[in-house]
Formats: sequence, structure tokens, C-alpha cells
Amino acid sequence: MITRYDEEIHEVEDRIARERAALVEQAEDLGHTAVDAAVSPKGLLAAAAVGFVLGEMLKPRRPASAAASSTRKLGWTGLLGSAALALLKSQYGSPLALSRSAWNYAAAQRARRSAMAASTPADYARPPARAPRVLGEARQDSGVTL
Repeated sequence: MITRYDEEIHEVEDRIARERAALVEQAEDLGHTAVDAAVSPKGLLAAAAVGFVLGEMLKPRRPASAAASSTRKLGWTGLLGSAALALLKSQYGSPLALSRSAWNYAAAQRARRSAMAASTPADYARPPARAPRVLGEARQDSGVTL
């Protein structure tokens, strides 16, 4: 024999089961929505931005050390060195051509120094003697007679 209370209990149990199923369905939908939002490009950018902001806020504040300034100087030196190498490469074409030019310059300097060491001070103190020019003689470079 089914009483009125049994019917009410049955209705309440059915309603609780429906609400529980609806709650589980809402939780699953919310989970899928959260995953979709987190994996979207906007979500990834927002997470990265929040991470950087929190990292900056939570890092300890220390005075700048000598290592930081030397690292900064080293960075500028590397940048200037790269620019200089690019300029030299544009002028000479390749590192091999640059080395050949440097070698030839050094060889010319050595030859000049050895020539100066072999000469006496009187050789380069007095200008070389020229033959006297005679009036009426034509100059070969201009074609004008004096």
C-alpha cells in the first residue's frame, strides 16, 4: 500500500536526482568553457602577462651590482662589435679580403720601417737635388714654354 508520504518522498528524490544531474552537467560545461578560454590565444596571452606582472612584483629588490653593470657594458660592446664587423664586411666583402688587406698594410709598414732604418739622417734631411731648368725649355706635363 502506497501512502501519500511515499509519493511525496518519491517526488522529492526524483527532484534531487534531476537537480544533481543538472549540477553535474553545469560543472562539466563550466570546465569545458574554462579549458577553451585558457587555451585560446587571448587566454594564453593574459596568463603570460599575469605571470610577468606577478614575477616583477614578487622578485626581491636588490641594488644594482657591479656584475649587472659589467654585463650591460658587455652587451653594448657586443652590439658595437657586431656593427663594426658588418661595416668591415661591407667594405671588404669577406673576412679573407680583410685579412689580406691587413697583411699587405703590415708588410708595407715593415718595409717602410726597414727602409728608414737603413737610411742615414742626412738622406732624408736634405731634399734630393734637381737639375736646374733652363728658360725656354718646354715642360712635359703642361706643354707651356717658359
